[in-house]
Amino acid sequence: HSVAEQAIALLTAIFRDTSRRDREIRAGVWRRDCPRRLAGHTIGLVGLGRIGKAMVPRCQGLGLSVLAYDPWADRDFAAQSGVRLVELDDLLRLSDIVSLHSPCTPENAHMINDRTLGLMKPDAVLINTARGGLVDEEALARALAAGHLFGVGLDVCKVEPLPLDSPLRAFDRIVFAPHLGGIDQTALDAMGRLAAQNLVDLANNRWPQGCIVNDSLKTGWKW
Repeated sequence: HSVAEQAIALLTAIFRDTSRRDREIRAGVWRRDCPRRLAGHTIGLVGLGRIGKAMVPRCQGLGLSVLAYDPWADRDFAAQSGVRLVELDDLLRLSDIVSLHSPCTPENAHMINDRTLGLMKPDAVLINTARGGLVDEEALARALAAGHLFGVGLDVCKVEPLPLDSPLRAFDRIVFAPHLGGIDQTALDAMGRLAAQNLVDLANNRWPQGCIVNDSLKTGWKW
């Protein structure tokens, strides 16, 4: 829930231009040109695990249509929730907003790259509250420099803190956050309880479903 809330916070900040307007007001500028309306757009969720699922009602409550890509998607959940499952390239082409909710593995590192950025709509929005390694930051900088994408929300970066020489610092269309997605006060307490519960489950020969990235370990393990 904490990560989903952070993704929504970045998304609304981009559409309402919150960060820039705050800075402008502090500098004496009173700019009232119209921001974009969020409702009526389509969001594509890359990953439909626990965080992706938590995004669905929040997005729908904001008036967004929801697409999702996940090789291991819970199809019953998708059908019951009105989420359309599509392939990744189709999601990138069709979505006004692309929100990343996948682990970073050798197979999907830099999934957002020159090619996949080129598939996205010119005025699309990219949100990453998952892992910095999912995004080729140099490719993202090139896309932004070329005028591609309306805005980007990054709660995670490949190197944290973001290096002072990162080319991404130059773009005011990016809203940054210092990897806050999973660390609200309630979430920290929940993480401790969940870690303890995983140990208890394993000690009792129960697999902690959905809590271990490498699901191939599900068979053949022992305590």
